[in-house]
Amino acid sequence: MQRTRLLILVALLVVVIGIVAAFLLVGSDDPADPDPVPTQPAGQQPADAEATVAPDEPTFTPLPTQELTTIIIAIQPISRGQEIVEGTIGFRAWPVDALPFNAFEAETTELEDLFGQIARTDIQAEQPLLTSYLTPSRQDLAAIGSDLAAIIPEGDVAIAVPVDLLTSVAFGIQPGDRVDVSVSLLYVDIDAEFQSILPNTASIVFFNEDGIPQTGPAIEGRFEQEAIPGRAEPLVVIESPVEAPRPRLVVQRTVQDAQILYVGELPPDGRIFGTTPTPAPVLEDEEGEAAEPTPVGTPPISQRTINRSIVVVAVTPQEALVMTWLIEAGVPLNFLLRSAADNSRVITDAVTLGYIMDSYEIALPPPRDFSIEPAIREIRRITLPNLQAISSGGAEVPAP
Repeated sequence: MQRTRLLILVALLVVVIGIVAAFLLVGSDDPADPDPVPTQPAGQQPADAEATVAPDEPTFTPLPTQELTTIIIAIQPISRGQEIVEGTIGFRAWPVDALPFNAFEAETTELEDLFGQIARTDIQAEQPLLTSYLTPSRQDLAAIGSDLAAIIPEGDVAIAVPVDLLTSVAFGIQPGDRVDVSVSLLYVDIDAEFQSILPNTASIVFFNEDGIPQTGPAIEGRFEQEAIPGRAEPLVVIESPVEAPRPRLVVQRTVQDAQILYVGELPPDGRIFGTTPTPAPVLEDEEGEAAEPTPVGTPPISQRTINRSIVVVAVTPQEALVMTWLIEAGVPLNFLLRSAADNSRVITDAVTLGYIMDSYEIALPPPRDFSIEPAIREIRRITLPNLQAISSGGAEVPAP
């Protein structure tokens, strides 16, 4: 009996040892088991330390610090001629790299130092105050000049040009537009000595019996010789025109890429960028109530009436002379509106009747021994109602 129990215990011990050995063998052969991480000595980084950083982990680059200073700026709009008082200016931090050379810095100027100064020009809110913007007296404002002079491109001059509905792109050109200028000229033949239009008028001069020269009737035309059948000598005849000489029309583009500075007449004070007029002091009416203040100064552009019969354009000095000659000669200047993205200059050909016929292959109709009735003596012409009145008197329209 005891021998049987001993055998059972031995068998159980063998089974337990086999199970433990199997578990140990399976754990050592598992491919998913990670390799042991070698330990590094204290204070020593692994050679591939950068590779241990997760690829999706964000990296941050510190922004460079920007040097700032404190300057004086306008904290509300200041109109030209307005006095600088408390509440109109203040301090602001400003990047040193973008600091105007004539700004007022807090290190050297206090707000109270500028109280009582007069604004030479309109100053917008949050705009830095500059030494050129202020003057101690309103009398100095007269030396500022017009706003128009401040926007003329350097090297150009401004010239006023009369326009009408057709020459101004239907009154569509606005300040800031770029335009070309085309002209239409009529040419006639003249006598180089008399400087008068041809043909000349000729008179026959003969002498009477007393030897006194006598002038015959005036003859207009030219002498021609015509052969007469049965006559040996040709007959001299005078050919005269049946109408006045027809001028020859030519059209060409002249000035290119000129800038429109202003449309209409400038205000008397030359201010074209004015803000809302400064109200006059509040007065009391007869009943002791506050009367409505009357604005003084130049009204804003939105409240002005524009006379579109004249525009101001910026051109080079030589182009200004050309345009002055054409204006003095009474030649209308036709403005051609350019694309806002185009500032190219292109050489063009002068356009005449022959150019149109050659370029577009317009055939000269030969004479025929038949025609239609009634006779075609003129073609329909484009007419615009009241164009003459608009062109001569100008179009008075409210500003947009």
